[in-house]
Amino acid sequence: MNPIAYLLAIASAFCNAVFFAPNRLESVQKADLHPIIYNWYTTIGVFIFSWFVALFNPLVGMPIFALTPVGFLAGGLFTLALCFSCLALPLIGLTVGLGTWASVAILVSFSWGTIGPEQIRHSLVSWPISLIAIFMVTAGCVGIVNVDALGDFLFCKTTLYKQMDEELSEFEKEELKKKQEEEEGGAKKKALGVFYAVCVGCFGGSMLAPLAFTPPEYAGIHGLAFIPSFGTGSLITGTAIMLGMWAYTGEMPRWEVKRTLWAGLVSGTIWQIGNVCQVVAQSFYLLPYAIAYPIFQASLVIAGMLGITVFNEIVGFNSISAYFVAAVVVVTGSVLLAIYGPV
Repeated sequence: MNPIAYLLAIASAFCNAVFFAPNRLESVQKADLHPIIYNWYTTIGVFIFSWFVALFNPLVGMPIFALTPVGFLAGGLFTLALCFSCLALPLIGLTVGLGTWASVAILVSFSWGTIGPEQIRHSLVSWPISLIAIFMVTAGCVGIVNVDALGDFLFCKTTLYKQMDEELSEFEKEELKKKQEEEEGGAKKKALGVFYAVCVGCFGGSMLAPLAFTPPEYAGIHGLAFIPSFGTGSLITGTAIMLGMWAYTGEMPRWEVKRTLWAGLVSGTIWQIGNVCQVVAQSFYLLPYAIAYPIFQASLVIAGMLGITVFNEIVGFNSISAYFVAAVVVVTGSVLLAIYGPV
């Protein structure tokens, strides 16, 4: 296997892990931009890079303006996933967010491959091992969502919030009450963020389903001609969501163009670069799916390192260790699915 194929697969995983990093920068966060507007800016970046790729279509024997309806549909599903990720990240961060939606996307794509339409459905190499893999992915996802509790469990650390009333002064009781209220509010925000992340996984895991209906002329490296349709569908859906929010609120959104447009464009461009790397690795260099997909899922580990070291989203040895344990479980499960799942 050509080493360039592996480099492209690794590059794709890296892009998937870091494409939302610009959104987490302090300067962008201070702009307090509505997530839907950032989502729209990102789709603009996806659209622009898609048509940059289209300029090279003649090199693979395809016209520049090669458009297909399934490309529009796939782009629309991507944008819906992107929209929910924009809503999830402020609530649960990049580390937990990407880990959650990647795990759900694995489960959803597996479902498409086993119980979906005939064009998508395939037989399994091994049902028992596939079920074990599904359990591992699910358990790893639950672990990522609850890294603090998992860390305490794995390293035998417990925290007691309830103490005897007579052992607490009035001031201590008031402080304890405030802390408990803050934790309850945080739990509600986290639950909402996890719900959004699950939605990301559902739409993201379904994004490749339309590819099964792609015309034969898009087979192999000709699949690059699918990219412009994808980018156009993404922008159309992103614009519709933005206009829908504008109409619903009745107020013009704050655009914060100078402080945030660049970040959205960079996010969209990075994601689409990763998408192109994946297409070329599998279509041109013939990197087997059973190898490419697990490498792609390693983005969980990359995102975890980024969120922990740069954005301080998870702190404490126990929680950090628990995250990587859960991430390894998810990646291992995805490897088993790639080898023993739908063929």
